[in-house]
Amino acid sequence: MRTPNWQPPAMIPFFLNLSQEMLDSSKDQLINMKEAKGKPYLLSDNEIERSLKLYGEMNEDTSLFLEQCKRWLKLPLTASQRKEVFKIEAITKERHDVNQQILFLVRQYQTHTINKIMEMDPSELALDVLLGKIESPFF
Repeated sequence: MRTPNWQPPAMIPFFLNLSQEMLDSSKDQLINMKEAKGKPYLLSDNEIERSLKLYGEMNEDTSLFLEQCKRWLKLPLTASQRKEVFKIEAITKERHDVNQQILFLVRQYQTHTINKIMEMDPSELALDVLLGKIESPFF
């Protein structure tokens, strides 16, 4: 685990902006992952691995963001700063939840990426399509 570099209150606006951008990015990715539902063959093993790593690491950092907020709230802050810290906390928790949804979907898609399908024996692939384990891209 990384050693935290705790930030002074002057960094609150930066972290608020960073937190919002990260949440927006995660929401966009969740939309993309939901669109892949039933079509995991649109994704490659590499995309799955990168998503697991990225969104997993982001969620590991959730506790650091929340601890930073906790530390700021122990300091004498202006009303505006205090409001921004509470907003960072809320955004961080929402981002964590969105990332959990992304990770859940990615794990579901992991076994039927284009790489996995290309490695399958044609008869095994046909059987999986007929049994409904893999949705056919032609229907």
